[in-house]
Amino acid sequence: MNLETIKANNPSMNQSQVTSRLVYESEEMKSIIDIVNRISKSNINVIVTGETGTGKELIAREIHKRSNRASKPFVIINCASLTEELFDSDLFGHIKGSFTGAIGDKTGYVEKANGGTIYLDEITALSPSMQAKLLRFAQSGEFSKVGSSNTMNSNVRIISSTNKKLENEIRNNSLREDLFYRLNTIVLRMPPLRKRREEITVLVKEYLGNSVKEVQQEAMEVFLSYPWPGNVRELFNCLERIKVNLPYESNKKPSISVNEIPSEIRIMARNTGLGSSSFPQKLDDIEREHILSSLQYFNGNKSKTSTALGVTLKTLYNKLNKYEKEGWI
Repeated sequence: MNLETIKANNPSMNQSQVTSRLVYESEEMKSIIDIVNRISKSNINVIVTGETGTGKELIAREIHKRSNRASKPFVIINCASLTEELFDSDLFGHIKGSFTGAIGDKTGYVEKANGGTIYLDEITALSPSMQAKLLRFAQSGEFSKVGSSNTMNSNVRIISSTNKKLENEIRNNSLREDLFYRLNTIVLRMPPLRKRREEITVLVKEYLGNSVKEVQQEAMEVFLSYPWPGNVRELFNCLERIKVNLPYESNKKPSISVNEIPSEIRIMARNTGLGSSSFPQKLDDIEREHILSSLQYFNGNKSKTSTALGVTLKTLYNKLNKYEKEGWI
């Protein structure tokens, strides 16, 4: 899906639409979307794995949107927020007076999602006892509200996600093997942004939209070179930070130069060596990058940095003052 297609289909696209929609230019993502198309109409359970910020929830939503359940609820359960004490109540609901504080009936997640999809965000955050209760429901679709002896049924599709390696979680007993096999009809592995760099240009231009005149070539090279450990989420946070600090003038849209990009991203991008050969290689530039990288290594401690570099503290301060005036820090 290229940028021209995006704009043609979404002429008034806003920021929330950008961050809540999949962009796929890479072969890896096209392959995942192909699988999504093939499995969406079925009722099989899916586990989506990948680093934080790669778009696991977006893929889950896409599966639901393309399925026969699209008109029914898509219910997100943040597994890390569930507690042992309230797990049954949160998941299955309770009736009034079933425990202290139950001042009324409560509809649980599985009942709310009946006919639709449940998305279990970070499944490995559930304790073993919570996983056992979830397994019983996943096997039969049956549950009882806390305080009730009536058995109810909920027809849901379960999509789970984790940023951990499933094999390690099973080996470490962080994920029950029987629950894994119940939820794991198919595993979709979301690639990190550094392995689908062809999408970075599209994401940058789409997110910024008409708010800027252009992204200068050297700035785009920094975006393409930085490894983005936080993936798409980190990229969007960076772009939002840039937008907030841009110097806007009346009737004139700003351009994004390399100086608008946060210094820590510029430094790491240049140190990776993944970008264009047009990056500066003058002695002063190499020295600046080494000094700023060293300062970052020592968490901003100037005394340790000056000692490691073999220069006086006064010399280091002079260098840093110069870099600050030039916009590097």
